[in-house]
Amino acid sequence: MTLQQPERLARLWLSLCSPPGDPLVGELVATLGAVRLRDILSAGSPTPLSGRPEACLKRLRESGLTVPHDGHMPYVLDAISREGLQVLTPGDTHWPASLKDLGTKAPLALFFRGAAEVLGRTGRNVAIVGTRTPSALGLNAAREIAWHQINAGRTIVSGGAKGIDAVGHMVSLESGVPTIAVLAQSPNRPYPPEHRGMCAEIAHRGVVVSEVPPGIHHGGKGFLARNRLIAALATLTIVVEAPLRSGAISTAAHAAHLEREVMAVLYKKSEAHSGATQVEAEKKGTIGLPGDNRGAERVIEQWAGETILWPPEISQKA
Repeated sequence: MTLQQPERLARLWLSLCSPPGDPLVGELVATLGAVRLRDILSAGSPTPLSGRPEACLKRLRESGLTVPHDGHMPYVLDAISREGLQVLTPGDTHWPASLKDLGTKAPLALFFRGAAEVLGRTGRNVAIVGTRTPSALGLNAAREIAWHQINAGRTIVSGGAKGIDAVGHMVSLESGVPTIAVLAQSPNRPYPPEHRGMCAEIAHRGVVVSEVPPGIHHGGKGFLARNRLIAALATLTIVVEAPLRSGAISTAAHAAHLEREVMAVLYKKSEAHSGATQVEAEKKGTIGLPGDNRGAERVIEQWAGETILWPPEISQKA
């Protein structure tokens, strides 16, 4: 995982100047390669391209892309080393194969603390997501769902945030098994700051990962982009409790768009402020859950009396 490889360095350079999941960058990397695209952008001069690549490059330059100054790369490389971060790029042994499903929106690189092999095992990951301000019922549901999933041999993936995210991670830590925290900023700056201790524990047993290098911040858009990674790393996404406009619903939308299975805990209107799960259930009704996810199905039946596969229409929100 040394950084001293042209392709790896080029991907890092591109991650400094482009937002996460930029499909123009992804398409150009797939067509030209990361090294050539870096060289073209850093030169800033007209390039003898034609057809689709030329059109993509023009749109990329018009998007306001900022080329890193000469001193930026050495600073970031030093920060990666100083902070004890590791880097994965496509082709590395433990690069998560499921990220390929993101197509041109796949990450350029992953920066992480912890065990790379945990990232590479994507076949039995379950994302447990929900509001940062859950009800007592939602917290209890998240704990029991996480416990059942762990005992079924699955790994919990979530976003390291307050509320439902933290429950999935903490139950994993209490159970002595790995968990994956996908952050919207570099792993050396966990958010919220009070979760630094939790993230340090996660890195000890599992992995804390991001596509954002040290020193780069994307604001609210970074959190929305991060959600596609959670969805892509998991085979099943469970929304425990969330309002319609939330990161959890964004994650569910990405999962549906990727044709992953999505489930939601259903509440009676008076029981929790889940909002989205109740509204969607009333609008579409419930349909059976296909596939081998009986562990999650049993737990959600226990809490809600029925199961739901998230309506495909939610993929329009991705």
